[in-house]
Amino acid sequence: MDLELGEKERLVRRLAREFALREFPDLKAGLAEGEFPFAVWRKACEARLVGSRIPQEHGGAGTDMLASILIQEELSRRNPALAEALASATLGSDLVRRFGTEEQKERCLRPLAEGRARMGVAGLEGGRTLRVEERGGRMEVRGEVDLPPGPVPEYLVAKGWVEGLPSLFLVETAGNEVREAEGRTLLAVRVEAWEESVLGEKGGEPRMTSEFLTLCRIERAGQALGTAEGALERALRYLTEREATGKPAWEYSHTLRKLAEIKTEVEASRWLVYSAAFSADRGRVDPVLAAMAEWKAGRTAVTAAEEASMLHEGTWGHLEDYRIDRFRTFSLLHPRFPPFSAQRLTPSRFLSEGLEEVEKLLRRGVNRGVS
Repeated sequence: MDLELGEKERLVRRLAREFALREFPDLKAGLAEGEFPFAVWRKACEARLVGSRIPQEHGGAGTDMLASILIQEELSRRNPALAEALASATLGSDLVRRFGTEEQKERCLRPLAEGRARMGVAGLEGGRTLRVEERGGRMEVRGEVDLPPGPVPEYLVAKGWVEGLPSLFLVETAGNEVREAEGRTLLAVRVEAWEESVLGEKGGEPRMTSEFLTLCRIERAGQALGTAEGALERALRYLTEREATGKPAWEYSHTLRKLAEIKTEVEASRWLVYSAAFSADRGRVDPVLAAMAEWKAGRTAVTAAEEASMLHEGTWGHLEDYRIDRFRTFSLLHPRFPPFSAQRLTPSRFLSEGLEEVEKLLRRGVNRGVS
């Protein structure tokens, strides 16, 4: 498989890198709880780096999956918390892009691309859901859903039920009540024109959600890859400039070996991440490949950030110009990165059909006492 980047991909990477160097503050470990970087977000939208997969006819850049992963990678190399926040602003747009009507696409995708609105998801991985109910002789979408952290988004893709079938709804949060309960922020939804709110076909939620979560895993893998690269770069920058006993610290054999190991893990992760994106661009959204990419890149991000922090000896590691802490904190506490990720690799899931048949035959032979 040829994964060499073309001219368009290299251009996208350069634009994202220049934007991050110019607009991302390099002194802050992360964002406060509930905080969203509105100023940077609007600038990123102007540069068409937010929701880049939104088609051009709806105001987006119309990039493919690989190009959007390059954007996530470059932004995360500079500041992973900011990169994730910008990506969260269009969470759910892939569902509208792939399954929405033309009216739904034009209504919400253009404001997302232009920095006039944000989107989130609710109930797709568990939690409260919506339901179409009869009220006063009319059928309405009713229920409460958990809102994502941070400021309330203008649009929400939420799981619900239509005639007992699991479905998805596109909801505008304006006009619906927001309330706090048991430490959670809830949106009490009431939508009268329920048929216009159904996303895709009735009962299509499992298939649509599965595809959407696979794309999310590829995107998170790109963020993890960028986080690992950023941690490694800062370790190299620090070690190159610091002198210990008359020679740069990076010349010690143990340090060089450690850096080489991290670099090897980064390149191995890159192959998996790019392969998953490359496969999605060719119409094969592979959940197995996406899960492997997310798992591998996530582990690499954790390892690279931890090792890079340990290589910052003395007090230099606490200087703002060499702040490594945001990479370590982001990777260690991120719920989607190991060791916290619920996405686990299990042998039965990752065996191909051919290998599964071999496994069955082997088990049959063991049960019969065949050696």
